[in-house]
Amino acid sequence: MLPAKLGFLPDPALGLPDESWWRLTPWALARMVRVLGFDVAGITFHRQLYPGAPCPMFTLVGRRRKGTRKPGV
Repeated sequence: MLPAKLGFLPDPALGLPDESWWRLTPWALARMVRVLGFDVAGITFHRQLYPGAPCPMFTLVGRRRKGTRKPGV
């Protein structure tokens, strides 16, 4: 597994970027969903147009483990 990294993007001196605050690697999100009681079923990588140019993205699919739900939650 690659490093799980989380980055805080805004620069107070520049006021940028204004479209996002966080950079989350797929591996950081995978660790987060595992803490919440999910198994990671898969991570896929793809590109979407933003705005009109290919932008790398990913999709993470998690499945809740059996028996991890606590009563009242």
